[in-house]
Amino acid sequence: MPVHVVATAVKTFFGCLAEPLIPLDLHEDILVTVDGADQNLDVIERLRSVMGRMTPVNREVLLFFTSHLQKVASSPSTAMDYHNLSKVLFPTLFRPQFNDFIEMSTGTAKFQRAAEVILQNAHDIFQANQADANRV
Repeated sequence: MPVHVVATAVKTFFGCLAEPLIPLDLHEDILVTVDGADQNLDVIERLRSVMGRMTPVNREVLLFFTSHLQKVASSPSTAMDYHNLSKVLFPTLFRPQFNDFIEMSTGTAKFQRAAEVILQNAHDIFQANQADANRV
């Protein structure tokens, strides 16, 4: 089966969920955290805190999905690095809602950047939350 068929099926599945995998109520906090920030521990800590507010199911699914995407990004045969993956997947992960074209033109870059940071750092962002959830 061609890879793009599987990718389309996964994106369609996430698109059919009642709410995006990354819930709407977290979008603003994620964008503010990532906006203009370099990859540093402070950003990771703040994202860990924000993502810790996700439901356990969403958090586990996102961790599993991003773990797979990290393998895709590290494979030379895919030609899909984190930047490319974030471009094609941010609409699936976030399902952002824009009120007009201007908001969309500025917002897409922010959501794409947020997706890229999350993909690159998913292990660090979610592992502490996963350990906390396992203790409960």
